[in-house]
This record gives sequence, C-alpha cells and structure tokens, in this order.
Amino acid sequence: MASKFNIKMSTIFNTDWIFSNIGLFVLVFFLFVIYIRNGLYSDTIIREIAKSERQLKDLKIQYKLSKALVNDKTNEEAIQKAVSTYELFPSQIKPNVVFIHLDSLKNGNKR
Repeated sequence: MASKFNIKMSTIFNTDWIFSNIGLFVLVFFLFVIYIRNGLYSDTIIREIAKSERQLKDLKIQYKLSKALVNDKTNEEAIQKAVSTYELFPSQIKPNVVFIHLDSLKNGNKR
C-alpha cells in the first residue's frame, strides 16, 4: 500500500507533465492576477468612499452655516419691517470706538 503513494517528485514535475497542463497554469496565473486586481480596486474604492464622506461632511457644515446666515438675514429683515412702523431705521453712521490706554489706568488718570 505504501508503495502506491511513494512517487518521486521528478516524475510529477517532468517537462511532459508541465506542457500537458499549461492551460491549468495559465488559468491559475489569470485567477491570481484577477485576485490582486480585485484587492487593489477595492482599496481604491474604499479611499474614494472616505474622500466622499469627508466632502459630504464639509458640505453639510457649509449648508448649516449658509442656512443660519439666511435665517439671521430674514430675522433681521422681519425686525426691520416690524420696527419701521415706529419710524425706526438702522443707523447709517458707524459707532464710535472707545480706546482705553492701559498706561492711563495704571497712573489713575482718566481720559
């Protein structure tokens, strides 16, 4: 029984066997190339998905900010319409800026 399975490696891998099974080698090589390409393609798709998620997050933030600005603007316009009946309008003059010098505060002098 043991003699049936006692086959030398040189008889299995002789040139006749290799040439008779060349189609099998081509198939295995082709499947190996497809396997590697599939792995690289999936990595590329995962990177693109992550990039799209970051862009979507940025767009959501931009949308929320622009929506808040629009709401503030409409609230400001609503207040102006409500107050215009009392003849109150927004000031066209810029407010004065008050400067406080730290040296004058240390010396106790008020300007």
